[in-house]
Amino acid sequence: MSPPSNPDFARKVAIPAPQEEIHASGAALPAIILRFVQSPDGSRVFPYVSEGIREIVGIEPAEMLADAELPFRRVLAEDLPGLNESIRRSFESLGLWEHEFRMNTPTGRVVWLRSKARPQRLPGGEVLWDAVLLDVTEIKATEERLRLFEAAMRDNHDSVVITDAELDAPGPRIVYVNEAFTRMTGYAPQEILGKTPRILQGPKTDRAILGSLRDSLQDGKSFTGETVNYRKDGSEFLLRWRISPVRDDRGRVTHFVAIQRDVTERRRMENQLSLFQRLEGIARLAGGIAHDFNNLLTIITGYARLLGRRVSKDETTSEYLREIKQATDRAQDLTRQLLAYSRRQVMNFRAFDLRDGVQGMEGMLRRLAGEGVDLSFSYGTGPLPIYADLAQIQQVLVNLVSNACDAVAGGGGRVSVEVGNVDLDEHYAAHHVSVKPGPYARLAVTDSGHGMEPEILNRVFEPFFTTKTSQKAAGMGLPTSYGIVKQSGGNIWAYSEPGVGSAFKVYLPLVQSAERAVAPSAAAPSVPPPGRKGVLLVVEDEASLRRLACTILRDAGYEILEASNGEEALAVAQEYAGTIDLLLTDVIMPKMGGAELAKHMAEIRPATRVLYMSGYAEGSIAENGRLAEGAVLLEKPFSPEAVEAKIRQVLSGAPSR
Repeated sequence: MSPPSNPDFARKVAIPAPQEEIHASGAALPAIILRFVQSPDGSRVFPYVSEGIREIVGIEPAEMLADAELPFRRVLAEDLPGLNESIRRSFESLGLWEHEFRMNTPTGRVVWLRSKARPQRLPGGEVLWDAVLLDVTEIKATEERLRLFEAAMRDNHDSVVITDAELDAPGPRIVYVNEAFTRMTGYAPQEILGKTPRILQGPKTDRAILGSLRDSLQDGKSFTGETVNYRKDGSEFLLRWRISPVRDDRGRVTHFVAIQRDVTERRRMENQLSLFQRLEGIARLAGGIAHDFNNLLTIITGYARLLGRRVSKDETTSEYLREIKQATDRAQDLTRQLLAYSRRQVMNFRAFDLRDGVQGMEGMLRRLAGEGVDLSFSYGTGPLPIYADLAQIQQVLVNLVSNACDAVAGGGGRVSVEVGNVDLDEHYAAHHVSVKPGPYARLAVTDSGHGMEPEILNRVFEPFFTTKTSQKAAGMGLPTSYGIVKQSGGNIWAYSEPGVGSAFKVYLPLVQSAERAVAPSAAAPSVPPPGRKGVLLVVEDEASLRRLACTILRDAGYEILEASNGEEALAVAQEYAGTIDLLLTDVIMPKMGGAELAKHMAEIRPATRVLYMSGYAEGSIAENGRLAEGAVLLEKPFSPEAVEAKIRQVLSGAPSR
């Protein structure tokens, strides 16, 4: 059956009759074939419409013949102005009419139509279009999916590579890469398309992993792995990827898709975090051991000194006592280093300018370096106020310069010491474990020595690890420096490359001096009257150490009260009727620490002075090892002379809490 036409209109405007092939094609194609005529006054008519109009748009052909404006009312409102404009231009120019627009169907479905026609002028001035309108809804949907895919691939941070499925030599060839691939590798698409992924491989690429990948792809399976790859400029990067096969409708593998991510920085951060956690674990263990060992050393040292006061000083006895003292002195040095590493060392914090601290050491460091080392100093400009222990920071400087000079010894190498300020931003903090953004003073020591391999570099801050001979070092210089810097609220980073040299950079937070002003104590002084040495309350949970302290102080002429913990000490203080001149308390005790005890003592005995004792200070008396302003501390291990001197200092000096 032929589609309906409008013969009256055709005769009126002398329109040629539709050819039979048009009817036939209209019945066979998924398209609409129509004749469309527009008069100069703008009136329109459809002399002929194929049956496709019903199947595609849901309009009966007869309806269009009777009402030429019906299809235009079905066009989406936002598409109608463009459709009318394209018809107008074609009417005026008789140029090829091509246009895409959308129409609503009675079911609510929207279809895309693509029109094409060559107009011709009729004798009466009308224009006739024999047009074909193709249903391109699925094509447009596919194009939209492709557009979204391209946008996703373009904005994706992961690299996407598609290859063909050729697994025989030389291997699959690349047919698609996204922009992330170019950013990651440096290769533009035109440089990489048609080549194999081997262009990214190099000496450190793991061939065993590539073999496993090939086996999986031959079996039609996905595979995930990590390999070292190479950018266009030759630099290495660690690539994590997943490659999966793409199959056609018959299940045959036609392509492989690789989703790739540069995990170099992530792996570096993971290694950095692992190193940080390992050092923290070692530090906690070292601090605990050093604390307990300090108590033992205090007992050994104290009783050895007391013994020396009581026995005859013949030559043999004196020699034995000297050996004991030398051994305990070496042990004390070791515990101090371990406490510094674990950030539990007693430190004298104050505000000072880092530049002044380094300049004050320049002469000594030049003597340390000797004539064979080119040692230079650079100080930058502007003040560098930090809050730290000056002596400890100078010790860090000595350790770093000493190591740098050893690294260039005999080779006439260079060592540079640089001091300046730097702002560490959010990006830097995100890529360095434990760093907080902000202004810092930077101390950098760089050498041109032999450098270190990565496996050595990762261990330089571990205690007792050293590459030097046992005669030259015990492996505590860098760990001690690490602990001092950390306890000062800063960070230290080591950089090294074999054959190039090493650099150690210390970052200490800048502060305002006013932030660290020492607040004066409001407590009234309490000095024992003439003829009386004073009453001391000794509080120590370690029984042997408490007995030693009490023995030393009784021998020195003090009246002693003692307690094993804070609660017992408060009970003693409340029950004792006389004056208690000084509280000598350990910092770390169960139930109630020394700082809390001192606070309660101030409420019931405000005139009593306080002397803390500890192998390290933490918790309430010290924040991360920092003594509270104005507090006085007796460092363990202590000798009888040291504890006596410190008590005399506290009783005769400014009040403290």
